Amino acid sequence: MPAYHAIRSSFGTAAAFGFIALAACSDGATGLVSDDPQLRVRPFIYGGVMVNPEPSGGTPLRERLTICKRGSTATIFVSETQQQFGTTTGTFALADRNTTANACLVVADWEGAPGSPFNATALSAEETVVPAGFQLDSIEVLNQQFGSHGGPAIGAPNRTVITGSNIWNAPGTVTTGFGITVTFFNSLIPTQVRGCTYTQGYYKNHEETVVALLGPGGTLFIGGRGNLTAAQLDVIYHTPPRGNAQIILEHQLITAKLNVIGGASAPTEITNAIAEADLLLAGGVSASERDRAIELGEILDDYNNGKAAGGPSHCS
Repeated sequence: MPAYHAIRSSFGTAAAFGFIALAACSDGATGLVSDDPQLRVRPFIYGGVMVNPEPSGGTPLRERLTICKRGSTATIFVSETQQQFGTTTGTFALADRNTTANACLVVADWEGAPGSPFNATALSAEETVVPAGFQLDSIEVLNQQFGSHGGPAIGAPNRTVITGSNIWNAPGTVTTGFGITVTFFNSLIPTQVRGCTYTQGYYKNHEETVVALLGPGGTLFIGGRGNLTAAQLDVIYHTPPRGNAQIILEHQLITAKLNVIGGASAPTEITNAIAEADLLLAGGVSASERDRAIELGEILDDYNNGKAAGGPSHCS
């Protein structure tokens, strides 16, 4: 079995996601897509490998760059430089991770210890095409350190949020002891107030509405839990918070996202609060973060009750 197939089979089925910058043909599961010998050892930058569900429940994959989208579809350009192969690039069209499990791709790899020619000496991901009517709000980067010689993840991923830019650049050489997930957050450009909002009580008592909003087989992404079905969301809704800031925030975040999917507009303060809530929940709400989690829950609660400045009113 060629190395190309051996590497791919460890991650699952490949999918065609748009055109590939250097390999001028689509990426399928029927064999090599190019005569380029580089494909036999590092295929990811050319075609990507679907990750379903999200990578290891939120923990980045060792020695891999995974890109994800939330809020809308988008086109992401990835560039990687290694001493062994030079610079290679790929362009990938991603679905919306909020409602589609297959919206993350493994797109690049590095396999060297410090000083190895297989290290990524330069690595970047850039959102180059934003759908009409949407804007890029932020980029979330999860950088996970791993133990040497195949050891397990060390602690929680380091989380960074980038605003005011459409590109992420690795701060330095990336070696075998790290894995990175980069998620691009888009939102509707605020133009006019649209729709109306429901509170968590409505969705808690109307699971059929949640099912309809998510669509057949649809899921909703919630930080720290991954892609959840309507039934799984219902379990969370029926979990009493009893002062637990994590659950309090989850209830309001789920509700806010369902309102947006249902057509309610969300002002910038709310889209920012949604992104921050996902980020906070992804690492688990610590004692020092409890007050901020409660504050975010209150911001989203105001939105869900139709009280957010610049937001829609409550559905009557």
